[in-house]
Amino acid sequence: MPGDEAVALRRLLVEELRGASDRAAVAGAQQLVLSLMRTPQGLPLPASLVVTVVDVGTPAAAARLELPVEDGDERDSARVPGGHVVRRVREVAVDSALTEPGTPSLAADYWLRREDGPHVGVLAFSTPLVALRDGVLPLFDAVVASARWHDPA
Repeated sequence: MPGDEAVALRRLLVEELRGASDRAAVAGAQQLVLSLMRTPQGLPLPASLVVTVVDVGTPAAAARLELPVEDGDERDSARVPGGHVVRRVREVAVDSALTEPGTPSLAADYWLRREDGPHVGVLAFSTPLVALRDGVLPLFDAVVASARWHDPA
C-alpha cells in the first residue's frame, strides 16, 4: 500500500476507534477492549469487547432480567464462577467507513448476574469473523468464564 493510502487508512482507523470509544462511554461502558491476538499462522484475530456494569436495584431484580432476543438470535445460559450468565449471539450489519455498507459482524452479548448483589455485567463482544463463529465463540465464552466480581476497596 502506498504511503499516502496508509496514512489515510490510519487516520480513518483512528477516527473509527475514537467513535467507538465515545459511543461506549456515552452508553456507560467501563471498558473497551480491542484484540491484538494473532492465530498460530500470524493472522490477526480482530475483535472488541465492551464491558458495562449495571446496578438494577436489588438481587431479585437482577434475577428477573431478561436478555432481549430477536428472530434469528441464538440464546443460552450457564453457570460460571462469576455467577449466572445468559448469552445472545447474532449477526449484525456494520455501518463503518472501513467496510462496505451492511458488512456482517458477529455479536455475542453476555449478561453476567452477580449472585449476591444488584449488579449485572454486560460483556458485548464483536468480530467481523462471522465465518469463524465456531472458533471465536469458545474464546468469548472463556473470557466470560474467567470474569469475577470484585468489591471496591
